[in-house]
Amino acid sequence: MTLPRCPKCGTNAYMVPLNYGEKIGTTVGGVVGLALSIGRGAALGSGAGAAIGSFVPIVGTAIGATAGGFAGALAGFMLGAEAGCRIGSEFDDHILRCFRCNRCGSEIQF
Repeated sequence: MTLPRCPKCGTNAYMVPLNYGEKIGTTVGGVVGLALSIGRGAALGSGAGAAIGSFVPIVGTAIGATAGGFAGALAGFMLGAEAGCRIGSEFDDHILRCFRCNRCGSEIQF
């Protein structure tokens, strides 16, 4: 991506992308990934954690199921956030194109 020139000071050395699409995509993707993993990933993770923790009779199974469910939910959140970030990055590069000049503080969209 080529950096545009600032309309006020005329330089492109201080232009930085604002990445609104990445920020929104990461947030939305993480929430959607967490919501989807609550049903599937957490159930699979809690089952696996319970099976691993079953060597210690009652406490191991409960702790293993809790830890496995948390790991499944966390994995779903992370996968969703990564997918959202990549989609948002493409959205930033091709549609939004918002930049801020760190030299004079002006924001532009081209």
